[in-house]
Parts: sequence; structure tokens; C-alpha cells
Amino acid sequence: MELHQSLSLPDADCCSGRPTCGGGTGRFLAVIVISLLVGAFPPRVHGQHASGQAFTDGERRAEALKAAGKSAEAVKERQKLLAMALQLYGRNHARTAACSFELAEAYGANAEIERAEFLYKQSLDIRMHVHGPKSLEAARAMGSLSGFYDQIGQYQKAEELTLQALERFTALGWTGFASLCRSNLGLSLAHQDRHKEAVAILERELQYRIKNYGTRSKEVSTILYNLAASYDRLGQCEKAEQSTRRAIQIRESHGERDHSQWDMLLAEILFHEGKYDESGQIYRRSISYADNRFGKDSHVAATLKQSLAKVYAVSGRWAEASDLLDAGERVQLPIVKRIMGGLPELQQTSFALEFFSLHTPLSFGVARRHDQRSADLSASWLLNGKAILNELMAERALLTRDITDPKLVPLVDKLRDVRRRLAELANKEGVSEDDRRRRMSELLGTESDLSHTLALAGGRAAESTPWVELNTVRKVIPEDGVLIEIARVSVFDFAAKGGPAGFPPPTDRYAAWIIPPAGKASVTIVDFGDAAAIDASVAKLQDSLRLFQSELGAEAKAGRRLSHDRQKSLEEEFRRASDPLMKLILDPLLKSAGSFSRWILSPDDRLWLVPWISLPLPDGRYLIEGHTLSYVVSGRELVRDRGPQVIAPTPPLIMADPDYDLDVIKAGEETRKLVVQPATKSLHAVGIPSGIRGNAKRLKETADEARAILPTLNAYAKAEPQLYLQERALEGVFKSARSPKVAVLSTHGFFNPVDEKVFRPGANLLMENPLLRCGLLLASANRTEPRPENEDDGTLTGLEIVGCDLRGTDLVVLSACQTGLGDVHAGQSAAGLRQAFQLAGARTVVASLWSVPSLETVDLTDVFFKNLADGKPRSDALRNSQLALLTDLRKKRGAAHPFYWGTFTLTGDWK
Repeated sequence: MELHQSLSLPDADCCSGRPTCGGGTGRFLAVIVISLLVGAFPPRVHGQHASGQAFTDGERRAEALKAAGKSAEAVKERQKLLAMALQLYGRNHARTAACSFELAEAYGANAEIERAEFLYKQSLDIRMHVHGPKSLEAARAMGSLSGFYDQIGQYQKAEELTLQALERFTALGWTGFASLCRSNLGLSLAHQDRHKEAVAILERELQYRIKNYGTRSKEVSTILYNLAASYDRLGQCEKAEQSTRRAIQIRESHGERDHSQWDMLLAEILFHEGKYDESGQIYRRSISYADNRFGKDSHVAATLKQSLAKVYAVSGRWAEASDLLDAGERVQLPIVKRIMGGLPELQQTSFALEFFSLHTPLSFGVARRHDQRSADLSASWLLNGKAILNELMAERALLTRDITDPKLVPLVDKLRDVRRRLAELANKEGVSEDDRRRRMSELLGTESDLSHTLALAGGRAAESTPWVELNTVRKVIPEDGVLIEIARVSVFDFAAKGGPAGFPPPTDRYAAWIIPPAGKASVTIVDFGDAAAIDASVAKLQDSLRLFQSELGAEAKAGRRLSHDRQKSLEEEFRRASDPLMKLILDPLLKSAGSFSRWILSPDDRLWLVPWISLPLPDGRYLIEGHTLSYVVSGRELVRDRGPQVIAPTPPLIMADPDYDLDVIKAGEETRKLVVQPATKSLHAVGIPSGIRGNAKRLKETADEARAILPTLNAYAKAEPQLYLQERALEGVFKSARSPKVAVLSTHGFFNPVDEKVFRPGANLLMENPLLRCGLLLASANRTEPRPENEDDGTLTGLEIVGCDLRGTDLVVLSACQTGLGDVHAGQSAAGLRQAFQLAGARTVVASLWSVPSLETVDLTDVFFKNLADGKPRSDALRNSQLALLTDLRKKRGAAHPFYWGTFTLTGDWK
């Protein structure tokens, strides 16, 4: 793992600062805790120092606790010291800045990231105020903050700050600090997988340091170490090994015997070369050191044990490997969740994508799928690790939403306004990318500061259950049901041998963990095969659906209906398009789970986009005709304690046929009127202003849909639904609603996807949060003219939905186009509108993967609510309504294309 060097040096023009770790083993997973525990010297304080023996004693105690790895106790000592410095010197003093920096390090070591960042930034602000923005002290603090960002995966921020610090050091003539900045810049580039650029910078820096400090200097050893990490990533293992051994020899020549973090990189390189005996020996030595230094249950020790498990696995020592992996996963998950929970919401996605991976343990499960113990253990790892980002976002949302302190309410309101402006900017047209990026960066900075302040003042969200046992989940699976946990895994080939170019790259595959009820059968693993081939099959199926939709639309535009014969031929075309997925996915599942009538599916990546109920069975029927399906983000949801239903639901809410061209002034007036006055059943239409540029077309038929379901919805909810149509279907009205028992939204949905080939985590901009790129269009959404301050823009984004209060909401029905779509990053679920409503508190979300003609939608929805009113479970109620439509279509038209009945999915509580 690379060394991100501190800019806090005892002498200004030398490079002898103590290094900290900044990435490495297991895709840099160890970076957070190792780097923050090792620490760095705080910036030197010039001028007056705090007087008094109490202050001196406190600093000594804090340093001793830090050296002993007692992070929680060190935090308490540093808190006292900062309070003392504030009392003695006030906020704007160099000593206060130093104490802020030291407390920031202590918070970081204790995985309290939000507090650490706040204080790092506070230290920088004070130094800029006291010494000036272009001063040496300000540049050093800037460099320290860049190192912190590098350690938490915000690499672009780290790169930008490092470049700024480098510019200042160069201008001031501080060559030693400039040298450190160049080294750290190489690390930031390496962490962004820009290894060729990193090597070019570091090799130049190596020559500079050899010339200025000598071939046997510590400064040279640090660059050699960092170069070795990038050589290893580029497959230049021999060069990487040589550089690492040379760096260790230099350190030993200076009398240093503790180079455990250097050993970790050497062990990793030796593993890649296939030198397993020596690699295992070094890992065991490092584990012993970590156990003594940080404790046997530390994140550092757990990461090393996972690395040693890979050594054992390729050596055929499977039992020992499984024990190490299990111990590591049980330790790591709570710590990773704690770190992520301390990050602002808009940074959690990039952190999860960069630092948290299930690929190694799940690769083990796939490789050992015929061994029952391995199957059970890997199922447990998947249940606990999958989609933790969604869980954290829910906890964070609840924390902010529940704040009632009058002193904090204005901050909550300001945070909501910032998120509203973020959402507006994210989807605004006519803005240059440079301007969007600049304004987005400013808003995200404000959002981060407000989130930190509220988290500090309001406390942390309730801790999730640290570990859910497999048997606990199996006990709640219904007798006729089975949980199917699917994961896209970069499968490591444990049978391959390393060499000069390292191991062959892992292959992406889909696999499913079939988890039956307790006492019914054993857990089995199905390897579906190459992920690229499966993704191509999904795309082919989607093309078939688009073909049907296109022909249906063309005929409707010409005033005709699609003929029954053509519908029948297009249904056959759909079946042919489904054939690859049947062979690759459905057939293997039927062999393992076909005897269970109820499937609880937790897909992953592109498999979230599959209309599963529409897949044809071997006997010619569709999957829905043999099985009841529902979805969960993770099987862990089945045992989540939602607590007592303490919030009484309000009457159902229906929004349909929004007037997208509604004048902005009238939109504001209507919102203010409706938020304080109950909705009525007024269904009158309003005129559409001419000359207004807008892309969304009115969905007038949805008003009829809304009227049609009123009686059955009333019967189910036992309350009069509140109906908002046309100019009343407003964003502000929905956001002011509190826990409607049912919410039905019939409008356009949207999702702006990201090209994952060019997306790079760490930018902390729009692409980081998919909830900014999905939403629903409501009244006035087409209007593009400037709006009064704090007025809604008619676009209800996923991020704004998360801030709504839907606790007590049993059901959300999204009857609009593509409301079921979302980002599908492997392991983190489909983050889109379905998840946004669940995060806001809704128990179940019914959403569509594509839009369906009005007549079929009304028939299906009406029967759905009748089934619910009759007391049927939600998944059964939806299935029965879909089967009724399917049967009716076959009877009337001789064909039942899944386009009509297969669009709706049910995610969440199926009961």
C-alpha cells in the first residue's frame, strides 16, 4: 500500500516526515484505518504556545494513547486540549489550528469521518485567516487536507488540493514540501487508476531525490515504495518486488525494524508472482504485528487475514481460508459501515464503489460452491454486505428528518433548499458543463458542511444490526418460498498461477445463492456464467419490448390498432429474444428453486432490468403462471426490525395528469393554497399556455385512470383518497404530505444513466449520486424561465423523495414510464425511484419498467386494489391482477404480449 506523506515536517526543507499509508491490499481497503491510526506530525506552531502543565500533560497522554492504538480515549484527550486552546487563545490562533488538526486525526482514527473532515477544514480556515491564503502554514494545512481526502476515496479533491499546495510551495521556494506534493500527486493519480501518469511523476521524483538526498536516504525509499505499488498495478511485478525490497533495505540501514506496512505490499506483490510460501510468511508476520498493535478484531488485522486467505486458497488450504475470510468479513463490515455512515450522503456512493467490495469472498463461494460450509458462509457474507449503501442512506435521511430542535430546524430547512437547488441544477438544460460543474461543486460543499453540522448536533443515526446470521434469515422465509440472492462477481481464478505479469484479470460472472426456508433444503450456489453474455441477453430482450412499443405507437398515431396477428407474431419474437436468458438464467434457477412457488428475488446489476415474470417457461407458460415474485434490495430486509407503527397514516394520495406547462407563478400560488388546505375532487382542466418550450407531453388519460381506481382504493385504505390533478399535481404538495397510507403517482418518470466506462468515483459531483439523476415530472416541469427564490421546479428528484416523510405509507404505486429503472452498480442494488421511496419510509413500491396503454393499466390497477381490499398479500394481489389481464388478453386477442402485463414490479414487503 502506498505512502501518502504528511506535509507536517519537523524541518521545512527536508523530506523526513513520518509517512502514512494511502491505499493498497485488497483494492486499497486497508487505507482508512491504517493511515489514520499511523497518523502524521501536526503542522508546527510558530509563536506563543499554550502555557500550563495541564496542557503539556494532556498532549503527552494523547500521544501515548495514539501510539497504543486507543483511538476513543485519544479523542477525549484531544477534545479537552482543543477546548483549552479555545479558552486560552480563541478560535483564530495557530495553537487552536494545531489542536483542531490533532483532534481531526484522532476522530479519523476512531472512524468518525464527518468530525474529522470538519476539523481538518477548520484548521485550514484558521491558518488561512492567521497567516494568509498563500502562506507556508496554509499550504501545509492544505496538503494535510488533501491527504485526508485521498484516504477516504475523494481522489479528485485530493488531486486538486495537492496541485494548489504544490503551486504555493513552489512560489515560496520550499523545495522539500514541493517534493512531497509531487509524491502525493502521484499517489492521487494512482488511486484513480491512472498508473502510467503516476509512474511518470514518481520516476521523475525518484531522480530528484537521489540527486538531492542520496541513494540510501529515507526520502528515496518512500518514492521506491510508492513506485512499487503502481508497477504492481501495471503488471510489472518483478520491478515492483525489486523496488519494495530496495525500499525496505534502505529503511533497515537507518535502524528501522518496524516496516510492517512495507511488508504488506511486498507480500501482495509476491502473491501476484506466485511466490506463495514467502507471501504467506510475511502476511502472518504482519498479522501478528497488527494483532498486537491494533487488536485481533481491528480492521487492519481483518484486511490482512483476508489477504492471507487468498494465499491459502490458491495453495489448496480451503478450510483455513474460509475461517480467515469469515473472521475478516465479520470484523470489517461494521467498521466500513461506520466509516461510510460518517460521510455526507453525496460521498457515500463513491466510497462504496471504491473501498467496499465483496468480490474476493464471493469468488471463494463460487469456486467452492459444491462445498456446503463454503456455500453457507458465502451466503452469509452476501446477505450482510450487499446494498449496505441503501441502508446507510436510510439511516442518514431519518437522522436529518427527525431533528426537531428549534435551533437546528433552520439548518434543516437550508439543507433541503440546497438539495432542491442541486436537483434543479442536475437536470437543468442550457447550462454549460463548466458552469454546471462549478456551481455543483459549490452546492455540494455547502451540502457537506450542513450535513456535518447536523450530524454533529443531532447525533448519529441508530446503528444497524452488525451481523445477520444466515439461519435468522432462513427462519422468516415462508414455507412455500425461497430467497434468491444474485450477485455480479469479479471471479478470481484460484487455480491460476502468478508470474512476472501477475495473475490473469478476474472475469465478471453472475451467480445466485439459493436460500430456502429453515429445515427445507440446503443453500446452493448457481454459477450463471459470463456477465457480458448475460448483459447482452438482457439488452436483446429490452430491444424486443421496444420494438413492440414502437409498432404499437405507430399504429396508434395512424388511428389504428395493432392487429391480433401482428401481436401474436411479436409475442413469438419476444419469446425468441428471451431464449438466451432462459438458457443462461432461468433454466438453472428452475433446477434449484423450481419446487418453490414463491420467489423473493434480490437481483444485481443489469438483472434488475429484467421483467422476470415475463420469462417463458419450458412448457410454454410464463414464469408468473407458475410462481409469485417479489423483490428485495437485499435478503437482509426480511429480518429488518422496522419497529412499531407509531405514525398514523393519512388518507391515500393520488396525483395524475400533471399540467407540465403550468405558469410558474400560478404553480407557486396553488402550492401555497393546497399545502394549508385539503385537496378537493376538482377535476376541471386548465388551458395550456402557448409558446412554452417543454419536452413532457400531457398524460390526459391518467386522469381517467385516477377516477377509475378511486372506489377500490377507498375500499382498501378505508379512507377517502385525496386527488390532485392537472394544476394541483404539484411537487410542493407531495413533499408536504405526511405518511399517506397509499400514494399513486401517474406521471412521467426519468432516469439519466451513467456510462460506467468513463465514470470515475471520487469526483463528488453529479454522477456520484444516482438519486439526483432520477425523478418524476409534476406540474410546471416544462417551464424553463427563472422562478422566484425557494420555489419548486416541478421535478421531484430521488434525493428530494428521500427527504419526504413516508413512514406509515404501506404502498407507493408508480404508474409511469421507466419508474422502475435506476443505476445498477454491482453489489449496491438499483438506486432509483423504487429505492428512493423505500428510503423515505414506504414499505412496498410497485413500479413500472415501461409505460403501458391506459386501458390495460386501469384494468390491472383496479383488480390489484380489489385484491388488496380482499386481504390478499401484496405480491399475490399484484400477481393475480397481472394473471387476470394476461388471461383476458389471450381470450380476446389470441395473444398476451408481456408488454401489457409484465411491466410492474413489487419491491419491499410482499405480505
